[in-house]
Amino acid sequence: MKIVTPFQAKEIERIAGEVMDLKVEVLIERAAKSFIEVLKEDFSNLDELKIHFLFGPGNNGKDARKVSQLLGKSKENIPLGSCDIVVDGMFGIGLNRQLNDIEQNLIDEVNKSGKPVYSIDVPSGVNALTGEVLGRAIQAFKTVTFFGCKPGMLFGDGKDCAGKIYIKDLGLSDVKKIEEIYSISEAKFNPKLLFRKSNTHKGVFGSVLIVAGSDNMRGAASLAAMGAFAAGAGLVYVATTERVWNSVSVIVPEAIGVIMIENDEGGIAGSNAGEIISIAKKVDAVIAGPGMMKCGDTKKIVKRLINDIKTPLILDADALNSIISSYIKRPLLITPHIGEMERISKETKEKIISNRIQFLTNFCDKNNCVTLLKGSGTIVCSPDAKLAINTSGNPGMAVAGSGDVLSGILVALLAQGQDLFDAASGGANLHGMAGDLAALEKGQLSMTASDIARNVSKACLQIETEIRALNGAK
Repeated sequence: MKIVTPFQAKEIERIAGEVMDLKVEVLIERAAKSFIEVLKEDFSNLDELKIHFLFGPGNNGKDARKVSQLLGKSKENIPLGSCDIVVDGMFGIGLNRQLNDIEQNLIDEVNKSGKPVYSIDVPSGVNALTGEVLGRAIQAFKTVTFFGCKPGMLFGDGKDCAGKIYIKDLGLSDVKKIEEIYSISEAKFNPKLLFRKSNTHKGVFGSVLIVAGSDNMRGAASLAAMGAFAAGAGLVYVATTERVWNSVSVIVPEAIGVIMIENDEGGIAGSNAGEIISIAKKVDAVIAGPGMMKCGDTKKIVKRLINDIKTPLILDADALNSIISSYIKRPLLITPHIGEMERISKETKEKIISNRIQFLTNFCDKNNCVTLLKGSGTIVCSPDAKLAINTSGNPGMAVAGSGDVLSGILVALLAQGQDLFDAASGGANLHGMAGDLAALEKGQLSMTASDIARNVSKACLQIETEIRALNGAK
């Protein structure tokens, strides 16, 4: 999937005019024809289709008018109550203001009508960059968007408004100058990791250290270890307290325990920092944080990991809650959700959400870290402004322990030689795929983090099967 910001879409239009001498009118006609192609997939006789059009004042409205003209329906607009479908051409990618009462009421009427809505470029009322709903937004059945998917349809409330998304390139996909504009990729797991040489052993596939767990959150260490093994790690060391290890050893018998002294609260004592550092220097990747507790001991361990090892490092959960951004002085991967990012960065949730892409770009540059910002439409960003948005996953994954499984997947990919950015984007994608398979198995309401962990292997098998089928077809 190609992803393009509203600004980049405007740049593509400008280049199409300057380099290819394609006037706006030509692009509007191509957009309308592409939109009609989608309608043809659903309706065999467009002549008999009763359509209610929503015409807006800008190019989005012009697209809708061209659709009506090409369908021979420009002289009529079927009332909402009598139509078969609604074509939404009210507002496009340039909308960045709150809708007025009249506009909001009109959108409410359309949504309450129960008619399937086909939106042009972006559902009206959605900020195409941020995903914010600007008062009200069309609940589209399908959205036909141009040049690339807009970020606002991949996260925030905008994700729930877009319905099924179709991307149409309008014949510009092979223009090199246009291809150079795209700066956001879709997060993807690297399938090369699935195909291994015969003459290998467990040491070849990476050793990881998971520093995790406390008496009240024993499951976090187990879920992280499950994720790490499922994502291909050859050796998984779990540094945790004896009571937590007693649980891990039963749930994940393949893991290797490194028993830590327990503090008074049931967590890992700070006096273990030296031993943790010693092991961390010998493995291929380290993650710290799942279920560790927010306390001075955790802070001591995390600061030592940041300052004393060169091993690729991931900080998650309570390890993140023990730092502020000024501590980050070396390349590492952090995996906050919005609330944790608010605390680390000392910025408000509202500011972060209002433009996640720009916020993350600035934050990662300032702190020299790769950030995986968790949520609906997880975003990965690197210090050099590489960006990826994950499109897999579902709301059922918003469950305790889901992030612990992700942490294990990430550290396993890192241990297998992927860099911080690729491990983060690939891990987010694989985790989401496992969540989607878990939802098919259990339903979004009832699925658990353990279900996600168990489906990581199925997600890998699904990718492998698809690759083999594709290679066989060639």
